[in-house]
Amino acid sequence: MLPGLMSNWRTLFGQPHLAFIIVQLPNADPSEASNWAELREAQAKIVANDPDSRLVVTLDIGGGVLHPLDK
Repeated sequence: MLPGLMSNWRTLFGQPHLAFIIVQLPNADPSEASNWAELREAQAKIVANDPDSRLVVTLDIGGGVLHPLDK
């Protein structure tokens, strides 16, 4: 869905090279994050195939808290 959203926004704003920054989900309690590894992998693949997007990796913050205070 994300590539479609990015394409749509680029069309709507008339900017075919509109940059996107994708922030990955941080590590969290495994019971809350069962599919997050798959989501992070999908995000990485999107960035690898789109020269106008970047990925911010946040695996090293949070200490298992979804919304850490130290961002």
